[in-house]
Amino acid sequence: MHVNWPKSYPSYVSALRHFMCYTNKLNYPKDWVFSVEELSPISPKIVYAYMAYKAFGKENPSPNDNLQKGMANSLLAMKKKISYFMVNHLPSWDPLHNHGNPTKSTEVNDLIAFVKKKETRGQGKKSQADRPFEHSEFKQVLDTCHASVEADFDRKYRYPAMMKFMFHFIARGDDAAHVFKSSLVPSMQYPWALTCKLHWSKNVRESRECPHQILLGSMNPDYCVMLSLSVFLEAWISRGQGRTSQWLFSDGVTSASSADDEIDRETNHWKSRLYSSCISSIVKSDEFVVDPAASSNRTLANHSTKKYATTHARRRGVLKDFVDIRARWKTKKSTQDTYTDTFLP
Repeated sequence: MHVNWPKSYPSYVSALRHFMCYTNKLNYPKDWVFSVEELSPISPKIVYAYMAYKAFGKENPSPNDNLQKGMANSLLAMKKKISYFMVNHLPSWDPLHNHGNPTKSTEVNDLIAFVKKKETRGQGKKSQADRPFEHSEFKQVLDTCHASVEADFDRKYRYPAMMKFMFHFIARGDDAAHVFKSSLVPSMQYPWALTCKLHWSKNVRESRECPHQILLGSMNPDYCVMLSLSVFLEAWISRGQGRTSQWLFSDGVTSASSADDEIDRETNHWKSRLYSSCISSIVKSDEFVVDPAASSNRTLANHSTKKYATTHARRRGVLKDFVDIRARWKTKKSTQDTYTDTFLP
């Protein structure tokens, strides 16, 4: 018997392979499929040793040891990915009967809590998480894109429209890349506005979690998603590609009946290889000026636009619950806490 591999989550497969390579001191090939017999012996002690090594460089760190490698967030991501493949992945670990999911054990949770405390005290690596844009930085990226030559269509029209759309809906690049053109429709309640649905948003599992959300214009052209969308769509459709693609921002030939792998390959091409690469090249260039008001020295990257949107709203007095609704967050512990800058005057 073999454990099913999540084809749409290659990072999960990679995380499990690295874990098993370290645990068994073997070099498994990338296409290796682990059997239940190979995964069953995994215990909390084994998971603890691996995560401790990833964070401290040793399997049995003492209270006086400081972080050398990983951070708490990377351990949490690792725990989630490895947990997916555990034979009894739903129940927490029962030490009395040695049964359950070894990643959901007291030892592993205590280790992650210990790493978080070390981070808080500054006894380890600096956080690698993306920080939010500040207004001047957000505008710099847009101005740089808008200033591109007419021949660089994507940089001049597509990416600014994507960036403003992501800001407007508090969305990730992956959310924007998967938006259907058919989802952008006039509002039935407010004829002067549009609405849009983000079907493929990360946390969406049922139709109620991706309602039609209102799309409004702005008097500030730096933030007006309607103006940017109008210019982009008119230029894109006139070029021909915009007539055939089912996506709002991505060129493509897939349809609603296409396989998920084909759809992901198509949209990821625009989100990861093109859009993300473009934004990254701008913020890392020597000409880019970091806003002195930035509350941390962390980097700007893929999640900076979504984090800027939540921070922008909260700094202007928007209630936390309203931000959660706009961002389609409905978990008991608000995901917003990991996106909003902690500096909120």
